[in-house]
Amino acid sequence: MRINASGNGFMWLNGHNIGRHWEAGPQREFYLPECWLNFGKDKKNVLVLGLRQTVNGAVIKSMEIAPYRDAAEMKE
Repeated sequence: MRINASGNGFMWLNGHNIGRHWEAGPQREFYLPECWLNFGKDKKNVLVLGLRQTVNGAVIKSMEIAPYRDAAEMKE
């Protein structure tokens, strides 16, 4: 997951802590382990971002979830 946001806080994927977002950075990419993802027709994945406001607010400007193409096993 790549994120561009203001604010400081923590992130969880399906109840598992995946890290913290700090506005000052430098980390902007976060790994979402496959073993923590739910697959299937009626399955859901829940990504929670708990951001605390800074002088720039607490705003998610953009977020992208995509595989690392060089490291992922892709089914085509």
